[in-house]
Amino acid sequence: MSNQVAEGRGYASVTVPIIASLLAGTFSAISNKVMYKVSADGRCGNHAFEKPFWFTFAMFLGEVCCLPLYFIVKKIEAHKKNEMNEPLVAPEDPEAAALHEANQPPKWVFLILSMFDLSATAFLSVALLWVDPSTMQMLRGAMVVFTAIFSVTLMKKTLKRKHWVAVGLVCIGLALVGVSSVLNSKYEADDDSSSAAPTLVVLGVFFSLVGSALNSVQNVAEEKLMKGADVHPLIVVGWEGFWGLICSICVLLPIAYMAPGSDCNSFEDSYDTLLMLGHSGILIGGTIAYALALFVMNFTLMEIALKLSAVHRSLINSCRTVLVWGVDIFIYYVIDTGYGEKWTMFSLIQLGGFFFLIAGTILYGQASAELAAELSGASIDNGVEQSSTLQSINDEDFHKQSK
Repeated sequence: MSNQVAEGRGYASVTVPIIASLLAGTFSAISNKVMYKVSADGRCGNHAFEKPFWFTFAMFLGEVCCLPLYFIVKKIEAHKKNEMNEPLVAPEDPEAAALHEANQPPKWVFLILSMFDLSATAFLSVALLWVDPSTMQMLRGAMVVFTAIFSVTLMKKTLKRKHWVAVGLVCIGLALVGVSSVLNSKYEADDDSSSAAPTLVVLGVFFSLVGSALNSVQNVAEEKLMKGADVHPLIVVGWEGFWGLICSICVLLPIAYMAPGSDCNSFEDSYDTLLMLGHSGILIGGTIAYALALFVMNFTLMEIALKLSAVHRSLINSCRTVLVWGVDIFIYYVIDTGYGEKWTMFSLIQLGGFFFLIAGTILYGQASAELAAELSGASIDNGVEQSSTLQSINDEDFHKQSK
C-alpha cells in the first residue's frame, strides 16, 4: 500500500507541473494577443491596448515573484525537517560553506542576462501585434537553429551530424510557417480590413526570429557566466526579473515614449497606458493574470527540467503550441470572431511546418543527450571534469515566455 502511495505521489509530482505549465503557457500567449485588441479610454481617446512593452514589464513582474517563492520553499523545507525531528541547521562544514560562497555569481551577471531577456521579449511582444500566437509559438523553434550556430561559433563545440539534420528540418518548418502566415494575411486582407497588412506580418515573422536569436545568445551567455555557479534556479529567474523591471522602467519604457509612433505620437505612451488601465478593470485583471501565469510557468518548468529529459520537454513545448493553436481557433469560431485565429486553406501549410519543427526539435534533443553522454563517459575515462555540453534548447522557458 505504501509503495502505491509513493508511486502515486511520484506520478503527481510530474503530471501536476506539466499540466500547470501547459495551462499557464497557453493562457499567457493567448491573453497577451487578446488584450492587444481590448479598447479603453486613454490620453488620445478610446483605442486598442496595443502596448507590447507594457507586457514586457509584466513578464518581469512575474519573474521577480520567484524571489519570495524561493524563501517560501526554504521555509517549507525547514518545517518538514522540523516535523521529521531533523536539525534545522546542519553542522556547518567550513570548506563546503566557503566553496558555496565562492560559487555565488556576482549580481551584475543577472543584469547582463536580463538585458538579453529584455531585448528578446521586446522584439517578441512587438511581433505579436502582427502575427498569431500559434505562429509565434512555432517560430520559437528557431531556437534550435541559433543554439546550434552559437554553440559552434561562440562556445567552440562540435556537433553531431544528427544535430545538423535536425537544424535542416527546423529550417524547413520555419519556412513553411512563415510563408503560410504571409499568404494567410494576403488572403484575409481582401475581406477583413482589421487584419495586419502582409508587410507587417513579414516584419512580425522577422522580429520573432530576432527575439529567438537573442534568447539563444542569452542561453550561451548564461552557460558561460553561470558555469560552476551554485545557485538555485528560482534565484536566477528572480534576479533576472528584478533587473528586468529596473531596465524596463529606466530604459525601455522611456525610449518607447520618446520614439515617434502612432500611440499618442509615441511608439508607446506610458501615461496613456496608465490612463487606459485606470479606465478598464479587464486590462488590470488581465495584466495581473498574465504576470501570474508567467510566474506559474517559470516555477513549473523548473520542476519539469529537474525530472524530465530534453526530449520530454520538447514534447511538452509542442503540446503547448497545439493548445495555443486549438484554443485560439476555438475562440474565433465559438466565442467571438473579433478575437482568436481563423482556419484557412493556408493553415494546412502551417500544420505541415509544425510537424517539421516537432521532428527537428526532438531529433536535436536526442542528439544533445547522446553527445552529453559521450562527453560524460570520456570525462570519467580520463579522470578529467568536463562540461556536459549544450544546454537544452527548451531551458529558455525558465525566462519567458511567453512566452
